[in-house]
Amino acid sequence: MFDALDAINDIVEAIEEYGSTVTLNIITAGVYDTATGETTNTVVSVPTKAIPSNYTSREIDNTNIHATDLRFKIYYSGVIDYTYKIVFDGKTYKLMNIDKKIMQDTNLLYEIQGRG
Repeated sequence: MFDALDAINDIVEAIEEYGSTVTLNIITAGVYDTATGETTNTVVSVPTKAIPSNYTSREIDNTNIHATDLRFKIYYSGVIDYTYKIVFDGKTYKLMNIDKKIMQDTNLLYEIQGRG
């Protein structure tokens, strides 16, 4: 049991120490305004740390994974869904695939495919 907790702490510490600063944009759909014909979304920006990496040439098939896609490893205690965006290095990434691993029953490690 303690080995598992140590491994979790090592992952969190590695992301905090070696990760890059990213912004997780939490987007909530607004209400449709009949006067303007527009829906205004609410965006809450949450700065966090992630380890971004490129996909290998073997993984890139230009259908599911494009050459410009990035893989982000994020330790985040909330739920991340497909409506969110990740901003990294001045570029906004749409979330394509979200793989979550539950640790300590509530805390989550996410591996996210981002497409810019």
